[in-house]
Amino acid sequence: MKILVTGGCGFIGTNLSVFLKKKGFKIQTLDNLSKKGSFYNFQILKSNKIKNFKIDISDFKKIQRLPKFDIIIDCCAEAAVEISKKNIQIGFKNIIQKE
Repeated sequence: MKILVTGGCGFIGTNLSVFLKKKGFKIQTLDNLSKKGSFYNFQILKSNKIKNFKIDISDFKKIQRLPKFDIIIDCCAEAAVEISKKNIQIGFKNIIQKE
């Protein structure tokens, strides 16, 4: 079964991807690598032979060109509450783009 994890280089996305890979699923992730810890988590994915697509979730044209997956697990979000308080549009941008 092919699974795509969006926000794959975040804390939850990385750990979920590694867990599912160890359970025998074919995992790939999508993350724009914009967060501070993304590069570190990207290295974890790479060492577990999990491919990451460096794409912003709001770039619909690039999303359409991705291969087909059986399941998509959405783990992308603005995790920092303070950023969301200062700029509420950031939180809504990902939600609206995905619908």
